[in-house]
Amino acid sequence: MISGIWFWVKENVRLATVGGRWAKEISANTQRNLRWFFLDGMLGAGLDGIAGPLLSLYMLALGATSGQIG
Repeated sequence: MISGIWFWVKENVRLATVGGRWAKEISANTQRNLRWFFLDGMLGAGLDGIAGPLLSLYMLALGATSGQIG
């Protein structure tokens, strides 16, 4: 039972990272490239969400004016 659920979750995550069920028809190399593209986007969005606000606070702590930050 657990192994069946685990397989279902793993298969759906694998397909979601390449764009959906249509991805079964494309080559393995293209699927691998789409997975790396998806991971790059996720990491980029996460870094932008963390670093952007913290960078403004860091510049304020160094003495920058709001005009310089903006």
